This record gives sequence, structure tokens and C-alpha cells, in this order.
Amino acid sequence: RKAVPDMTANYARLSFAYLAAMTLKTGSVALQDFTPKSLNDREILDAAAKVNVEINHITDPAEFVPQHVRAELIDGRELKASIDVLFGSPAYPLTHQQHLEKFEKCVAFGLRYINAHQTAMGLIDLVDKLEDLTGCRELFALAAGK
Repeated sequence: RKAVPDMTANYARLSFAYLAAMTLKTGSVALQDFTPKSLNDREILDAAAKVNVEINHITDPAEFVPQHVRAELIDGRELKASIDVLFGSPAYPLTHQQHLEKFEKCVAFGLRYINAHQTAMGLIDLVDKLEDLTGCRELFALAAGK
């Protein structure tokens, strides 16, 4: 998919051109990169327009590897990278610490108007002792940002 102005977050998640441009600009892709402001960032859209995607032999839309990337730089150099296993997949899982950091970032994005760090830590603590809870009221309230 090409990156286009006013694309939705769902559309952008499947736009390799957008994802590549965002990664080149920021070093990664995060939840805030799917807000209307980011999705219409002229610098990102201009860079995404320079991305050419060629389909490999994979026909299953749920199969994301292998991936091969080649970048032709302005100075004439060419950079290449290949990905055979996706980070976060069962074959290349996140560590427990990476999982917690990802969760905290998600909570911070979703609950950005309150103390997200405290909320994330509270949720982690409650989930860690989930089997000992008599109910889920406290967990649900905290997840709702209350």
C-alpha cells in the first residue's frame, strides 16, 4: 500500500512505505505514529513516496517473512538487510523486561492524560497476583484509568 494523506491508522499499519519512512525518521514505529498528526506528516509522506515495494514469493497475507530491504542512498551507496524471523514472534520472543516495557508504552499512550507509569505498574502488580484476587473490580477500574 502506498502512504497517502488522510489514511487511517488501520490502512497505515499495512503500508510498508509509511512504516519504512517512519522507521527511517525515528528509528522505530510506535503507537503515536498512527495519530492523525503523524499520519499526515509531510516529511514522512514525502519519504514514503520514494519507497518501492516488490512482492516476493509469499502469497499468504499473514506470513511476514522473509523480508529483504535494499536502500539506494543519495550518495550512491546501497544498504541491504534481510529478516527471516520477526522480533516478537514465537521464534524470536520479547524478553520479560521488553514485554513489560512494551506494555508500559501502550498504557502510556492509551492513558496519556493520567499517571500512566503508576497505572501500568499497578496493572502489572495485579496481574502478577491475579490468582490471589477475589475479584477483578480493582483490575478493571485501574485499566479504565480510575
